[in-house]
Amino acid sequence: MILRNHTFALVFVFSAALTLRCFAQEPLSLGNRCDIAIDSAGLWSVETVHDTAFGLWSPSKVMVPNFGFSRCTYWFRLRLGVQSTSLSQNEHLSGKKWLPRLLEVGFAALDTVSIFTLQRTGKWLSRSAGDVLPFAEREVNARTVVFPLDIPVDSTVVVYLRIRSETSVQAPLALYTWSSFQDETQKSQLWFGVLYGSIVIMALYNLFLFVGLRDTAYLFYALFMISSVGMYASINGHTSQYGAEYFPSMVNRIIPIFIAFTIAFASHFARVFLRTESEPLLHRILWGIEVLGFACLVLPFVVPIRVAISIIGFFITIPALILFLIISLIIAFRGYKPAWFFVGAWSIWLGGTILRSVENFGFVAKTFVTTYLFEIGAIVDAAVFAFALAYRINLLRKEKLEAQQTALQVQQAANEHLETKVQERTMEIKHQVEILNEQAQQIERANATLQEQNSKLELLNYETNELIGIVSHDLKNPIGAIRGLTELLHFEIIEQEQKPATFRQIISTADRMLDLVNNLLEVNRLESGGIQFTIGVYDIEPIVLGGMEAYRQAASEKEVQFHYQNSTQNSLIAADKQATMQIFDNILSNAVKYSPFGKNIFVRVCTQNHLVRIEIQDEGEGISPEDMKKLFGKFARLSAQPTGGEHSTGLGLSIVKKMVEAMNGRVWCESEFGKGGVCKKFCVNAKKSLVIVRETGCGVG
Repeated sequence: MILRNHTFALVFVFSAALTLRCFAQEPLSLGNRCDIAIDSAGLWSVETVHDTAFGLWSPSKVMVPNFGFSRCTYWFRLRLGVQSTSLSQNEHLSGKKWLPRLLEVGFAALDTVSIFTLQRTGKWLSRSAGDVLPFAEREVNARTVVFPLDIPVDSTVVVYLRIRSETSVQAPLALYTWSSFQDETQKSQLWFGVLYGSIVIMALYNLFLFVGLRDTAYLFYALFMISSVGMYASINGHTSQYGAEYFPSMVNRIIPIFIAFTIAFASHFARVFLRTESEPLLHRILWGIEVLGFACLVLPFVVPIRVAISIIGFFITIPALILFLIISLIIAFRGYKPAWFFVGAWSIWLGGTILRSVENFGFVAKTFVTTYLFEIGAIVDAAVFAFALAYRINLLRKEKLEAQQTALQVQQAANEHLETKVQERTMEIKHQVEILNEQAQQIERANATLQEQNSKLELLNYETNELIGIVSHDLKNPIGAIRGLTELLHFEIIEQEQKPATFRQIISTADRMLDLVNNLLEVNRLESGGIQFTIGVYDIEPIVLGGMEAYRQAASEKEVQFHYQNSTQNSLIAADKQATMQIFDNILSNAVKYSPFGKNIFVRVCTQNHLVRIEIQDEGEGISPEDMKKLFGKFARLSAQPTGGEHSTGLGLSIVKKMVEAMNGRVWCESEFGKGGVCKKFCVNAKKSLVIVRETGCGVG
């Protein structure tokens, strides 16, 4: 991209060199060979100025008459002739007395130019051309006003020119042969083709750069170049030559319009290129020039053309270029190196513009330098701007690379900082997780403890409710019964012969209440560890036989028969004797209580793996699986009921279980519900102080 910008700049330099080559030799100038008369009111006719009494003619003393912006009408008197000594060989051989020549008025921006020639009939022939007249009516297709003439050989003919224009009035008069005019036209076409073509190519190239890079500097540089092409083309007559037939009323207005566009786009291009956003005052100045340039677009439609051109060309363009130059110098001295290209470009353009402006206003004579320095300056400006854009690209690329490196360093530092923070945060989170896990474990343990305590509380609540039920039922009712029976005895309501039975009933009820209280106290002492067991070695058979004898009467009342079997040779055990007697008593009384009438109870003593096992089996209906789960619990209320109306507190087997386990024994029950037969077993170690009791039974004693 940079190489291409440099290439375009070299093309512009070549164009400037070609320009100097094309215009190194000027045609035959008639500016200092004519007489001039000024018609202030614009009322003179050709007859008036041709009258011999007309004495307002004055000889021209300059090569190019220049009157600046004026409302006057200017008359030119030319005496034209051809010396035979200057004829070409072909013209000399032709022998003609009149030879064709072309008279050119070389300033294109003239409104009307009229030529008057006297015919042999004595009448004046008038022909007119100009940029406000239809271009198709011109006799010669040229950007300037050109009139064909027949010039006498070795004599003279008088020709009059009348010029009127809203713009600057300049009259670069030249006389050509047809061949020399064609040569000059080809040179000028080559020059303007290179000028316009190079600028347009540069503009299109930068438009493509704008599309690709999205940098508005290229867009407004392209618009600046395009508007400058329009400005040069309108000043040099190409807009009227190629576009007058499409907009004839705009021929004069198009010059100030393109100048206004050029200033506006140049100001915006300068703002973007020079980066004036960091300089608020300079930025506002350039913005004001841009707004003023666009505002000047309406001037050609509201004021006369000469006023519009004067305001835009002299009072706006030149101050704007001076401000561009000053702002570029300020930016350059503040360290922005591409601004130096702007300093050079604006200096050249300012010089060409000032020179062209003072020439248009008639302050200096029209010369080659004043005429073409403006266009040559445009080429040099374009070349300088091309170098400026190339340098700017290099600078932006360097800044971008530095910014990327800085961003990379910042990113690396940020990544390292972030990684450090992540590690620190990870350690914090890990520590927090450990704390949370520990807290979770503590909570879990606390929950387990709470659940355990809750279960104990539920059990305690259940037992409390059961105890209240027992107190309200098993104590309240017997106490009420004792009270009732006592009142009967007190008031002697009962017959004398019924009193012994009533006393026995009172004693039985009191015994039942005493058993309940004793059982409750026994359970409480077992649970609180208040009972101390004394382990001793003794023979269990006397205990078994004594227990059977104690319950033989109760069993006979239900016609239940005891059957005893001892299959061991050694029935010595290591246990607390009193506790063992209470255990056997509870189990045996439980078997009698739940045995149906006329059935049998089997008591067996045997040895297995150095353990003495006592089995008590009845012939009841059996225990259901649901009852089996709560058989040894406190206050257990099972579906089976005592067969003889006996009372049960639900504490007997619970006391058995706690006593057996307190002496390291085990008790269990074997039964199949519905098949009959319940076997309660408990085992006692015969050599060690270990008691394992297994009980199977129907109901709870």
